[in-house]
Amino acid sequence: MNLEEFRAQTRSALEESLNKLQAATLLLTELETQVTEAGRTIQVLTRIIEDFISVQGDGLPQSQEQGSPEGGTSSEQPSNG
Repeated sequence: MNLEEFRAQTRSALEESLNKLQAATLLLTELETQVTEAGRTIQVLTRIIEDFISVQGDGLPQSQEQGSPEGGTSSEQPSNG
């Protein structure tokens, strides 16, 4: 192998490595975007669930009063703590 062949092989290997690093960087950027979007979707889902629980919670004491012999829930009773 002479000096020119060495340079050509080295340059080729470096170009291939740099292309792979660039591709990996682009994939990482896209992955970051997808993770961010998934986080936002989870935040929206959390708000929907919290709103649903809140609305359901507004009706809970009435439905529990009917089924409870004491006419209330254990969370309504004062604690001795």
